[in-house]
Order: sequence, then structure tokens, then C-alpha cells
Amino acid sequence: MQVAKPAVAIGLTRAIARGLRNRVFDSVSFSPKKDTIATASQDGTAKLWDLQGNLLADFSGYKGNLLKGEADFVELKSPIHSICLSRDGKFLITGSLDEKVRFWPVESLYELFARGREWLGEKF
Repeated sequence: MQVAKPAVAIGLTRAIARGLRNRVFDSVSFSPKKDTIATASQDGTAKLWDLQGNLLADFSGYKGNLLKGEADFVELKSPIHSICLSRDGKFLITGSLDEKVRFWPVESLYELFARGREWLGEKF
């Protein structure tokens, strides 16, 4: 049996203390590099945390397809029971009670800024 390193255990403990407040995690997963913790919970959210317990991202819904009559933002309400990160760390994969598996893109801060600059064009 492999024992978690103290930094990982402390990060997970802080993530639980800061993010849950009387909620329960159904699933916890570590990134391939062991520098990020992914959690899934009954409230239908998936979250990414750093090892200090700081929230990095909250996956609670997706941009709806207006052509299909969906709202601009579709909030997930189905409890998420399983979670993992892809081997390359670029996707968060969740399985929920509504029997759907979802792939969420995970972007680094640099990738997010690059996409924002591309969207804004040369004005920024």
C-alpha cells in the first residue's frame, strides 16, 4: 500500500475544509502529476484544487446549445459519483447519476489567457 505524501494529504484536507461545508465527496482523484486534486459531489459539481486547498476550477454546468432550445448556461443538478483526470491532464472526466459521462476541458492559466487574447484579437 502506498501512503500519500504529507503535502498531498494536507492539500486534500484543506480542499475538503474549504469546499464542502457539510457536503460529501463521492469521488476524489489526483492529477497525473500529483499537483491537482479533483473532487465530485452530490451537488452536481466537480472541482479542481491545488495542494494548498485553493479552488482552481468549478465545473457546475456548460454552455447550452441555443439551437436545441437550451438555456445559455445549463446547470448540472445530477449528483456526480465518479471523477478522474485524463493521463495528459487536459480533461476532467465525470460520471453522474443521470447516466452521462462528461469530458470537461482543463486549461492552464496560460492557455486560458491565450484563448482570451485570440478571441479579443489585437485590441487587447
